[in-house]
Amino acid sequence: MAINNTNIRVEGLSSTIDRLRLDYSWRGAKNRLRNAARKEFKDIRRDMKKAAPTDERKLRKSIRISSKFTNNPGIRLVIGPNLKKAHHAHWVELGTKAHKIKLRPHPGTKAQPYVKPTYDKHKASIPARVLKLVNRLYNL
Repeated sequence: MAINNTNIRVEGLSSTIDRLRLDYSWRGAKNRLRNAARKEFKDIRRDMKKAAPTDERKLRKSIRISSKFTNNPGIRLVIGPNLKKAHHAHWVELGTKAHKIKLRPHPGTKAQPYVKPTYDKHKASIPARVLKLVNRLYNL
């Protein structure tokens, strides 16, 4: 699956994470991050759901915002389909070429992109929004 990554480096993030750990339990810090990320990026999720094909109900329902703290220290945010619930998401996004299914020919499918157009629409605002998210966490 073609993945668009946007890496943003924020200085002083380790002190923010340490402060969250001190003020809350580790679970509480993760919950604050998750809730802040959902609040900050809910419009991207909504636009991605709107852009997904209407006949792909399972795919549309699987689009989510996930967040976690990483070891370096940092934050990882993922906005997109949950591949455990919609394993075919990349086939919808990129399409498939003609192939055989149980020795029967299948003509393939046309690409129906929904992740890339949504990403392209919002990519200019993402760095500022990540900084806003970090500030929201820091100002507890």
